[in-house]
Amino acid sequence: MIEELQKYKSGPPTDIKITEVNISLSNGSCIAGKWWGNLDKKPILCLHGWQDNAGTFDRLIPLLPKEFSYLAIDLLGHGRSSWLPRGVPYNLFDNVYTIIYIMKEYNWQSISLLGHSMGGAIAYLFAIMFPDKLDCLVTIEFGKNPDRSDIERLEDARDNILNFIVLDEKSQAISEPPSYTIEEMIEKVNTGSFGNITTEVAPYVLERNIKKSTKFPGKFYFSRDPRLRNLILTPHPENLTLCGARNMKVPFLFMYSPESPLFAKEFFFDQFLEALQDNTKFQQVVVDSESHYYHLSEVEKISEIVAKFLIENQKVIHHL
Repeated sequence: MIEELQKYKSGPPTDIKITEVNISLSNGSCIAGKWWGNLDKKPILCLHGWQDNAGTFDRLIPLLPKEFSYLAIDLLGHGRSSWLPRGVPYNLFDNVYTIIYIMKEYNWQSISLLGHSMGGAIAYLFAIMFPDKLDCLVTIEFGKNPDRSDIERLEDARDNILNFIVLDEKSQAISEPPSYTIEEMIEKVNTGSFGNITTEVAPYVLERNIKKSTKFPGKFYFSRDPRLRNLILTPHPENLTLCGARNMKVPFLFMYSPESPLFAKEFFFDQFLEALQDNTKFQQVVVDSESHYYHLSEVEKISEIVAKFLIENQKVIHHL
């Protein structure tokens, strides 16, 4: 716990037991996370967005049903989890392996997933590849793809690969990144998210993303892997995305705001939503917000919706 951040947190205290966990995976990586609730219940696995961490759910989880437990993890390179070795790039698709490894670690045959943004995309990829291993799915602000042509996507991938190599070499030469005061950190998170992460809620995503400077007393630096800035987004054929949507049968709560600051290919997005309608357990919710982070800054807009969905579709399962 970074004490200097506590006075900036705006949410009410919670009486839910929170256990910090470190999950050693069989591939040699370590996944850090926050386990909310009873450790004897198989949790709902919560996946955060790009360059965020488990703290992004700190204001939502306390408002969800207490009879369930929740495991919010830091994906590799994020928060307090392991970094990938030098020369190994971060790829959206590879996070599906992390879910499988965690299930293997706890001997879970199935899982329920809740994901925001990139975490929602990872959860969806898992859902369409392993439908028999999924109990239910909740996504927040997932599905709105950047309005880019196939050629532009390939150019983006090319640039990300070249930029990753530069960052990979640069990160090895820097012993400690630039450091800032807590107030400067909060402002940087707010500015870097184009105002989507307000200054009031920035401390929740900062706590697991910063460390105290060893060179400058009273200052901190960003501790996530800087190579994440060039996450490799492998272009996926839209027909496979639509095929997965048409074949999905599990309970699926899909929340999005048309006003959030993400560009979308409207034609494909409409096709995607239409394909999901074949699932009788699909629930679409349009959220009235201009933020991409309403699950954090305007949590009251979705907390009751998510809670109701979980009560109707999530089973309380004890693990061994």
